[in-house]
Amino acid sequence: MAQLRIHNLTEIEEVTGNEKLVIDESSLSNALSLTLNKLATYVLSKTESVMHAETLYYNHIADSVYAKGEVVIIFETISLIGISLDDVEIGEPFRVAYAGKCQVLVKADVDVVEGDFAACDTTQGKIIVGDGTEIANRVGIFLETSTGGEDRLVWVLLKL
Repeated sequence: MAQLRIHNLTEIEEVTGNEKLVIDESSLSNALSLTLNKLATYVLSKTESVMHAETLYYNHIADSVYAKGEVVIIFETISLIGISLDDVEIGEPFRVAYAGKCQVLVKADVDVVEGDFAACDTTQGKIIVGDGTEIANRVGIFLETSTGGEDRLVWVLLKL
C-alpha cells in the first residue's frame, strides 16, 4: 500500500505550498514527489465550479429523480438525509451532501435572508424558511439573501 508522507517538514510552522510530498511505495525503487501546490491544483481541477471545497457528501443510488440542490428524503419514514449535488434519474449513482456548504434548490415563492433557518417541508419535499423550532427537518442556515421570482440555487451551511 502506498504511503503519503511529508518530507522534511518537521520544523515548518507555515505551509507555503512549495514543500515536497513524497509518495513512497516500498516495492518500488523510486519515490514520487510533488509539491503541495501541484496537488491542490490537481484536486481543484477535478471539482465543479459550483461545488464548495467544504462540502461533505456520500455516494448513493437514486430511488427517485433528483435535481441538483433538492432535498433527499427516505420516503418510507419521511426522513431527510441530505441535499443532492447532482441531477439524476432512478437507479443512477449520485452524491448526497450531509455537512458543510452547498447549494439548495429554493422555489420561486420563497424569499430568504442571510442567517434565516433553512428547513425542509417533508410533505412537499421542498426548502422553506424555518422559524428556529425545527428539529428533524432543519437543513441549515442560509448564507445569502435571495428574493423569489424563480426557482434558484442558494448557498446554505448544512446542519443535518
